[in-house]
Amino acid sequence: MSDGWGNQVAPIDSNTGQLMSWTGWRSYIATFEQQIRTAFPNKTLIENVIWYSSGGSGVAGQDPYIQAQFRTANLINLERGVASDTGLTGGTGFWSVYNFFNFIDTVHATGAGVNFEEYQLSPAGQEYGLASWLLISNGLDSLGDGTATPANWFSGYSLDLGSALGPRTYNNGIFQRNFAGGMVLLAEPGLGGRTIGLPGAFQRLDGSWVSSVYLQGSQGAVLIGSAPPPNGGGGGGITHYVSDLTPSYEVNGWGTVGVNLSVGGNPISVAGTQYAHGLGVHAFSELDYPLAPLGGCSSFTATVGVDDEVWWGLGLVQFQVWADGVEAWASSWMDKGTPAQTVSVNLTGVQKLVLLVANNGPISWDHGDWANPILTCAR
Repeated sequence: MSDGWGNQVAPIDSNTGQLMSWTGWRSYIATFEQQIRTAFPNKTLIENVIWYSSGGSGVAGQDPYIQAQFRTANLINLERGVASDTGLTGGTGFWSVYNFFNFIDTVHATGAGVNFEEYQLSPAGQEYGLASWLLISNGLDSLGDGTATPANWFSGYSLDLGSALGPRTYNNGIFQRNFAGGMVLLAEPGLGGRTIGLPGAFQRLDGSWVSSVYLQGSQGAVLIGSAPPPNGGGGGGITHYVSDLTPSYEVNGWGTVGVNLSVGGNPISVAGTQYAHGLGVHAFSELDYPLAPLGGCSSFTATVGVDDEVWWGLGLVQFQVWADGVEAWASSWMDKGTPAQTVSVNLTGVQKLVLLVANNGPISWDHGDWANPILTCAR
């Protein structure tokens, strides 16, 4: 504590005459905020909180006084947000973006929202800050940017991605959240550069269309919609990562089918590109998916190839897609070093989808990946 003149002094609890304890301090703050809320029951209260002084997600989720204080607020103001806070780290430790997001989940559980108070941001920093906010926003939250003015407006702040399709996910340093009108990716601080494949073509804020994005640590990508279907065909519906579904029948030639991992337990990587979503299998492999529970599906897309964990020249597999017992698509025979191939299959009227990976000769190192396997369905 300070005496107001820059001198540190030990705070004394006037009720006990003893040194102020952390528990006492939290109790008095909570009581004071409750008095303010009682006096102004219909006003919007924004309380400025240094998130780590509340003990991070652990203490904040357990301490009754911190919980009581949060419940008095409409918004908890978080100075510097993510993009303006150079002290945040990668990983899952106390100072990590991961833990910062968990702290916000604790605030949300009390019924309050948060405000990210960003400042002095470059355009790339603005996209990073917007991405971080979209990853946590539940409709109660707000974002401030001291850099932006009506004459210096960032186009991303006018964007509407629609409703979130679920909570954020975290996989090997990459945060992701899907929306009705696009998706958001964020690379945690300190992460090495990597190319992330996308489940189709998306539009970036600069208007360009991309099927993959390259991100380094402390960078974000806000991606809009998807490309119109080829040849002007119809489309629409709800998309599902097949890796989020449970097959009705499963065979794997070795080990366990990797969900969002290779069969060897590593991040899925084909021809030098990493994918956050997918299925890592070992030939001979068969995965069956009934489509009726999804209301029927219109299409299946994916990127396939031998995982980069395999040594050069090893592995020899063929990817096949079967629709109601009929082969609808097949790749060439692929080994490590064969460029990735793109799958696109019309599933209109199909009741069962089968993803099969065949082998030819010795099965050693036949590690195949169904990367970004997407079903578009009625529900």
